[in-house]
Amino acid sequence: MLRMLTVLTALTFATAGSLAGVTPDGELTLVSSAYAAADVAVTVTVAKGAIGGGDAIDKALSKHARTLTRVGGYGDWKPAGSGSMKVGIGATETSKLGGHKLSVKLESITADKAKTTTVVIDSKGKAHKVTSSLGRGGTQVLVVEGADGKSALVYIVTVNY
Repeated sequence: MLRMLTVLTALTFATAGSLAGVTPDGELTLVSSAYAAADVAVTVTVAKGAIGGGDAIDKALSKHARTLTRVGGYGDWKPAGSGSMKVGIGATETSKLGGHKLSVKLESITADKAKTTTVVIDSKGKAHKVTSSLGRGGTQVLVVEGADGKSALVYIVTVNY
């Protein structure tokens, strides 16, 4: 009875993604558990900057200012599109944003990480791809040369679950 009471007490100390348990020799341990989310919410913001442009960043892009100022040689950032999608485990969702095809695939998900692959196909047909394991609210950034050769498009992809 005392052993059973110890296990039940230990199991009440749960954390997000982990569960406390007692090993056969009486030690307290954390057991990782699978995350049962059906999908992730993906938001995409696309910004367009000009080669040699100034420091100006459109007000609509102000929350991404730190990211955009790190793209060397480009400036005068303006919005070029935005969107959102839900992506299920193993599924790929596609959209056309900023004049390019964008696809996001959810490879796997745990309590603290979602592994996603994002691909942007540029105007010359070249695939720009990044795969990351992101925590909640994590961001992937892809930079693609504009079709005119005088601008860059920055795809800021945020994953929430």
